Amino acid sequence: MIFLSGLRKTIVYKNFNSFDDSLNIFYANDEKDILKYRAGYYAGLKLVEQILISQRITLLELLKLSRKNFEERILQLL
Repeated sequence: MIFLSGLRKTIVYKNFNSFDDSLNIFYANDEKDILKYRAGYYAGLKLVEQILISQRITLLELLKLSRKNFEERILQLL
């Protein structure tokens, strides 16, 4: 299982609540390159994997978490 490295975790943590358009990690605005700017989605996927494994919860249990609780758990991993 590949987890986020220390540097990547720092970047995600520092920008967790950012609305800065210059980051471009969640934008898919290049119709010629559908994979461009997908780093944020990959980081999110890896964080969800880490929550499921480290906290031994099911995907269904994860989906039932409140947004606040979900974000708290993510920030604890970072």
